[in-house]
Amino acid sequence: GKDDMPHISYYDSGKGVLKYARYSNKDWEIETVDERDSVNVGLYTSIVVGNANVPHISYYDATFRTLKYATKSGFHWETKVIDNYGDVGQFSSIKLNIHGKPYITYYDATYKRLKIAGIDNHLRWIRLAIDYTENGDVGSDCSLVFDAVNNWHISYRDKGNRNLKYITLRPQTGEIKLIK
Repeated sequence: GKDDMPHISYYDSGKGVLKYARYSNKDWEIETVDERDSVNVGLYTSIVVGNANVPHISYYDATFRTLKYATKSGFHWETKVIDNYGDVGQFSSIKLNIHGKPYITYYDATYKRLKIAGIDNHLRWIRLAIDYTENGDVGSDCSLVFDAVNNWHISYRDKGNRNLKYITLRPQTGEIKLIK
């Protein structure tokens, strides 16, 4: 994290909930992030720490088969369903762009494709399919990074061709739209 202390998000399989741990003052502080409405929430979790040590977490709710996002505001966790169109959200990877906005790559198991979600200039979550094939299976095991000029770099698995794929995308200024 920004405070040079470890921040960890993880799935507590015993309780079926998403947890967050932060090391501070020679001890671990552990909190439950999401335990509502589900018995298997918090799988395929990814975490990034932004300004003022604010954690941003992406994760999969296996009960409702949705991609979820959590962030901490003061002492309270705010959780939100980002995508619920089919079985979506496995293998999530979250990063903040150079403006501090969260972006998440993840796998759409229903349509077997790679997707990305992010916040547009109107503070709405937008979801886009980035790669898909007619009879293939692409997008699992994905990982997202941003470079110094805000380009997306994504690696992911192409199960159909048994390959690792890599794609670089350049969003328009501030918008989550793809430039071909």
